[in-house]
Amino acid sequence: MKERLKRMQIKGFAIGVLLTVMLSATLVWANPGGVMREVFYGVNITVNGTPWNPPSDMTPFINDGRTFLPVRGIAELLDVPVDWDGATRTVYVGTIPHGAPFWTTVPAFQGSGLTIATINMLGNPFPGALRTTNAPVEFGSRGWGDHNLNGHFNAITGTIGRIDGNATQGSATISFIGDDRTLATFSVDANSRPENISVDVRGVFVLRVEIEQTGGGLGRWGIQMAFANAMIE
Repeated sequence: MKERLKRMQIKGFAIGVLLTVMLSATLVWANPGGVMREVFYGVNITVNGTPWNPPSDMTPFINDGRTFLPVRGIAELLDVPVDWDGATRTVYVGTIPHGAPFWTTVPAFQGSGLTIATINMLGNPFPGALRTTNAPVEFGSRGWGDHNLNGHFNAITGTIGRIDGNATQGSATISFIGDDRTLATFSVDANSRPENISVDVRGVFVLRVEIEQTGGGLGRWGIQMAFANAMIE
């Protein structure tokens, strides 16, 4: 069944996104109850006079007189970032507010030797802390992870410190490397106490977080380090 649908305009878009709909209807099962609904595909989108062809996974459609377009498609039209925080089931369109969890907002897309775990520093538990996978260490260890920031963020904050244990040998460092440029490096040793840090990541597209620990030698465990309470804005 084919019919011509009326031209529709998305209100509230300062960029003037127009939806022109002229396509056939398709009957689909819309819910578990087995109710048939008409869904109209093939919504044409024009942005400031230029046609926009969404990818197949962003195909808009009309159901019950309402036009549905994926959030990521809208964000691309508005030229703003969109992010999904699975831990809080939150979609962020545009600027992410202060305090978004770093590991779930921009998880590492590649890396090695790092893990997220609950650790103790000075007897206080820190859940969701970043540490090296190999612990304790005799001869040192290193771990790293790369995160896509895409130039959308301003700063990373958190707490660094020595993980509780009997190790008194060696030292450990954490480095923040943005687009192959070292932004900041922090070190801990046997006398270090937890320290709050902030790293400027404005304009950074790919951020590498790297932890390196020196060992105490054969039979002597080295210092272990963690990065906790990691937040991004």
